[in-house]
Order: sequence, then structure tokens, then C-alpha cells
Amino acid sequence: MDFGIYSCGNANVSLEGLNDQLYSAVVLGEYENAVTISLVLDKLSNGNVVKNVVDRLLRNSIRNTMEYSYKLWSCGGRHVVANHFPVEFRLILGEDVLKLVNKRDNLALKLGVDIDGDGDRGAWGDGKDKSSNRVSWKMIPIWEGNKTYFKIYNPDTNMYLKSGIVDDNIGDRRCYGSSDADTNRHQWYLHPVKYDEDVLFFIYNRKYNQALKLGRDADNIGDRVLWGHNGYVTNNPEHFAWRILP
Repeated sequence: MDFGIYSCGNANVSLEGLNDQLYSAVVLGEYENAVTISLVLDKLSNGNVVKNVVDRLLRNSIRNTMEYSYKLWSCGGRHVVANHFPVEFRLILGEDVLKLVNKRDNLALKLGVDIDGDGDRGAWGDGKDKSSNRVSWKMIPIWEGNKTYFKIYNPDTNMYLKSGIVDDNIGDRRCYGSSDADTNRHQWYLHPVKYDEDVLFFIYNRKYNQALKLGRDADNIGDRVLWGHNGYVTNNPEHFAWRILP
């Protein structure tokens, strides 16, 4: 794509066109074009156009927003992501320590204390804790097949989040912490959306395409089991999406 016409003198005339081109490039998965346009806008001191496009992508629930942010971050545009994307993207792509908090129940994700016969720990939403190392995670990105996947790593236990294999009577699968991370069950993809002015993320397992959710039954300390949901969730962020917090 040739951006020679977008000189500083023509910037005001061309911004609307760049806005639409950037949005379309992301929707179509043309990430190299999206990165180029974003860097041009930043060079022209019009990074707010990027911010507005990102907001539009989130409001329209465009999954490719995550891939766009990753390519921009990894191809010379970290400052653009840091300055013009919601802070959650910097936390994710910078592999910072973060918290995963369920929107519906406001519970932070943790791994259990007990280790089962396979050496795994059950994954739960914690009824009280939102600040300790137990509820702290890092996202480790993997780029493959023009998509961004993540290993979700718990430093406190040195374990990775994975989906179980066996499903229950409604097709849901329990999730666990595992010391290895060598299958697609240990990889996840994020679908960012905007809901009631909050930036939220559906978190899907790569192997089974099931979104994370918390069970409806709480135990005696208020914890809830983490499951992969067998069903369509995109229209229900208030039930199935997650906040990402520092």
C-alpha cells in the first residue's frame, strides 16, 4: 500500500480515508496494512485516529482487534499500543503480571492448593482474593496461522492454564493448572469487546473453542469452578467475559 499521498500537508484531507482503511484492514485480517496505516497516523501526530478506530472495533466486537494489536506491538508500534489502546492490551502484550476477573461474579482466577493424581491443580474463581500472587497471571503470546494465541501462566505455581479432556453431561469441560504446556489445550485466544464502557475479553480454548466461565454453584468459601462453556457466548459478555486488571 502506497502512502506517499499522506504528507503532512494533506493530513487533514486524508484522515477520514485512513480511518476507514484502518478499520477495514483489521476486519479483513490485513495486519501489515493496518500496522503501516497506524504508524503513518502516529508519525502525522494523529494517533487519536487509531484510538477511535480501536474503540469502534471493540464496540463492534471484532475479534481481529487482538491480532492487530499484537502485530502493531511486535512490528515497531509498541508506543502506539501503549498510547492509543486500552491499558489491558499493554498488560497482555507486555507479559505483565495481571489479574483475570470474571465480569458476572467479580471473582479472580486462581489455581487450587491440592494437586490431583495427574499432577494438576483445579482452576477456580476466588471468593475473596483479588490481590495475592495466587491470582496473578501472565499472557505468553504465540503467533501462528495469522492468529494470536496465548499460554496463560501462573507464576505462583509455575503452571499453565489448560482445558480438561472429559466433558460433562452438557458438554462443558473443567479447567486446570498444568506443569507442561505442549498441546493446543494449553493455548487460548482472546476476543476483546466493549460492554457498558468496560473493555472485556472472551477467553477461548484453542483446542475446543470453548469460552471460560465460572460455575453457578459456589463452595463453602465462595469459590466457583472454572469451566469451558459448550455453546455460543458472544452476545452475553455480562455472563462470559473477563476483565483484565493490573
